[in-house]
Amino acid sequence: MRKGIKTVMLLSLLWFFAGAASAQNHLRLNAGYLIPSGEYADKSFEENSGMAGDGFGYSLEYLRTYPSGMGWSLLAGHHTNPMVFGNLEALAEDEFGGEWRISGDPWSYYFVMPGFSYRISWFMDIEVSLSAGYVYSVSPEIRMDYTISETSDKISLAGSASDAPAVMPALRFTYPIQRWEVSLRWSAFLARPQFKVTLLDGEKYNVKQYIINMNLGLGVGYRF
Repeated sequence: MRKGIKTVMLLSLLWFFAGAASAQNHLRLNAGYLIPSGEYADKSFEENSGMAGDGFGYSLEYLRTYPSGMGWSLLAGHHTNPMVFGNLEALAEDEFGGEWRISGDPWSYYFVMPGFSYRISWFMDIEVSLSAGYVYSVSPEIRMDYTISETSDKISLAGSASDAPAVMPALRFTYPIQRWEVSLRWSAFLARPQFKVTLLDGEKYNVKQYIINMNLGLGVGYRF
């Protein structure tokens, strides 16, 4: 993880000092609504079911653009998705009897990504980009409280942390207002970290979990 972040920062510094004098700098704050997809959003409680619900994400972005329309960027941010258990409580009550209450921490991950972009300027800027870097993710702890035949107890499945490569393609529509800019942004976040899962009997095994989030949001930036 540390070696990967150092590589990302070194490449970003090299690109910065290689920039032309005519380049323009953009500092942006992005925020938006996250829609999970694939096994990350699956609620079946299978081995790779992420049970992720709609969430929220934000990022801070530095972008350097050139008259040719090309540009490079450095992006850092955080995404979070709450866990949604669906009818899991009812399934547990049917299987084991009694009364069950199931809760869990949200999915949470941080990312750092350099990237490249291409911009077409019209009455607004249309920008496509591809960023790639590293994600640090924490899998949720799951807690189960149950009462069976007047006996109450708790079960907890611990979460774990992992880092992995990640990519994020994006499409942005930006309207400039003098030195400021406002934008509508769509992006897709894709990663597959490996987590160490501990079962109730103490046995541990590794699970690779796809994290796929579609992000529709807004951005505000300053050009200098």
